[in-house]
Amino acid sequence: MEKLGAAVAVQEDAALVGSSVAQEASPGPGFEGGLGSRFDRSADDDGSRSEDGRDDQMSRSEDGSEREAPEVHPGGSLSELGSHFERCIQEVGQLQRRRDDLVRELLRLEQPMAREVAALRAEMAEAFGQLMGVQLEQRRLREETLLVKRRLFVTTRDCIQSQVALATQQHDVAQFAITQEELQAQILQLGQEVSRLQEAQQKRLGASQLRPRFRPRAHSDLTAGRRASLELQQYLRGGMSFLQEWYEPRLLALLRRRQAGEEALRTSRELSQDLRAQLGPLREHVQKLELRRSCLEETIALMELERKENVEQCRETLDTLEEALRHLRTELQVQRRRNKKLETTNSRLEQEAEAYRGFIESLGRTEHPGEQELGGTHGTG
Repeated sequence: MEKLGAAVAVQEDAALVGSSVAQEASPGPGFEGGLGSRFDRSADDDGSRSEDGRDDQMSRSEDGSEREAPEVHPGGSLSELGSHFERCIQEVGQLQRRRDDLVRELLRLEQPMAREVAALRAEMAEAFGQLMGVQLEQRRLREETLLVKRRLFVTTRDCIQSQVALATQQHDVAQFAITQEELQAQILQLGQEVSRLQEAQQKRLGASQLRPRFRPRAHSDLTAGRRASLELQQYLRGGMSFLQEWYEPRLLALLRRRQAGEEALRTSRELSQDLRAQLGPLREHVQKLELRRSCLEETIALMELERKENVEQCRETLDTLEEALRHLRTELQVQRRRNKKLETTNSRLEQEAEAYRGFIESLGRTEHPGEQELGGTHGTG
């Protein structure tokens, strides 16, 4: 009786251990929350699919375990019951060790996954920061390029305006030369006319001087000659004064215009030289900016390609970790089913032990005294 009571106590302890194993093997909300909602959703879906896919296997394994569990009948011996309890205790210990191994394996896989995820997030944050810096640098270079282009446009516009002013002044200088030639031609024509008038006057004077040889000079002839000479002088003076009054302002204006044109031409040439001198560095700067922009665009393209490769690698790593997590969840589901089966077996064993206990007590009350003494010796043993 004492052996039977000890076996029943061992069976009750095994049942309690099995229930504790079932409770401890089930993953808690903290564990699932630590892996993120994304892993939970994928793992739950995959776990449900794997659970549906493994229903037949689990049912077969349960049937096999039911067949493996020996049926203890009331006519069996206590040694068989004790060995059966020993096997149950060993199986519970194996399940506990398996549970501990699975938990350690899960924690071991969770820690590298968390480190990898943190490292990948840090790398993505760093790459994003670099990308933002490159984009800001590109924006700054674009603004600087626009500013240089505006300056180049202003410089080109000033250069074109200077060239137009230079062409206008060159045209004015050419017109001034043509006008000067026309004035010189008019001066020559007037000089020829003055010389003809002087020759005519000299001829008249010569003719008037030759006349007294043939007849005596009269006072009226002298008066008429003087009058004609005075009239000629007045006419010449009037013509000269008219020419001076007419051409002198124009000549002075043309001279001033020529001087102003020469001064403007010299200023335009100096400005053109300065603009050309400034245009060279601006073009070099624009070329440098264009080269730098192309380099930045290539850098951005390389960083984008590297980011895509890193994202692809992260996805592959996450897929691997999710596959491992699904495998662990499947094993945990199997462990849960085994724990439930063990609880069922323990409850059945408790019922059988109660039946054995009642059967033995009834036998103790109904058997002859020799058998009672044998039962007493077994109890003391």
